Amino acid sequence: MAPSNLRIVLPDATSEDEVAQIIADLLEGLDAVLMAKALRNPLPRAERSRAEAQFARLQHDFADWFVREARQADEIFGAMPEIVRKAPMVAGELNGLVDRYHLRFRARTSPVFKQFYARAMELGLRAGGAGRSLADNEQRLNDRVRSNEYAYLDNFLMDMRHREGTMDYTRRAVLYANALREAYWQGFTYADLSRDRYVRWDLGAAEHCGDCLVLAGDDALLFHYLGMMRSEVEEQTGYPMGGRWETGVYSAKELTQLAIFPQSGALHCTTNCKCRLEEVPRPQGTPVKPFPSAARFRSLEPKPFHGPRRGSIPARGRAARRADRTATLQHPRKGRAR
Repeated sequence: MAPSNLRIVLPDATSEDEVAQIIADLLEGLDAVLMAKALRNPLPRAERSRAEAQFARLQHDFADWFVREARQADEIFGAMPEIVRKAPMVAGELNGLVDRYHLRFRARTSPVFKQFYARAMELGLRAGGAGRSLADNEQRLNDRVRSNEYAYLDNFLMDMRHREGTMDYTRRAVLYANALREAYWQGFTYADLSRDRYVRWDLGAAEHCGDCLVLAGDDALLFHYLGMMRSEVEEQTGYPMGGRWETGVYSAKELTQLAIFPQSGALHCTTNCKCRLEEVPRPQGTPVKPFPSAARFRSLEPKPFHGPRRGSIPARGRAARRADRTATLQHPRKGRAR
């Protein structure tokens, strides 16, 4: 039974910030004991591992499909300059045909994107221990991240159409396919938002961008990479580098508050990110710094949306505005998950 009265005795020299942190830690500990967990019946470890393996196959299938679609589009767009060179009088009609092809490409691929993205988040939920379908807030998040990806897809098609960009289109298609993993990690995190569930931003064995080093709390590598001290980073981002313990460990709820996950397009490394999330116990000891309730992820090196010739294609502006409008946000749950 919970105590009806609780008395806390602190030294006179205790500052207001220290009192606030002590109370926050106490409430967190009480929540772990007295509050019902959000995840009442977690899936067995074998089921969670099976979901992770199923996602790997899903992502492979998605990449194969998308690369085939991108190669077909590249062949069509790539033939345009030669056709116009040989028959300049058909340029206007050809542009109209290409406009219609662009729309048909979107209409054909949109339901496939929806199917893959929903399944990716469902498998993320299962890998996180939740054997259920998407809750309403998770469905809204899934719709939002997919809509955001459509904006980048339109930009990709415009690059192919106007023969812009510096990277091979097939290679870019593979990177776009990697974006599916962001939906998986979203499901993994939202699976259980109990106060006593913690995850670590794991860098793995790869070269990493400054954003990932900040999230993992690796100030030594960050100084080598960007020449920035921890204090400079935290002044710019507004939240503690590496979380409250400065070790890359966050509560699941804190990570959804930041609205950032591995393979996110908001990271400097975008979908080329090699990081992953790993469930870990609550770190020992008192947190080094509090985590601001209004903290949101801010990239140290945000990548521009536009291609090489920023003002030359008006449609890029519309796609860029859509990308900004659909950037990932926190989606708190209202009511019980199904």
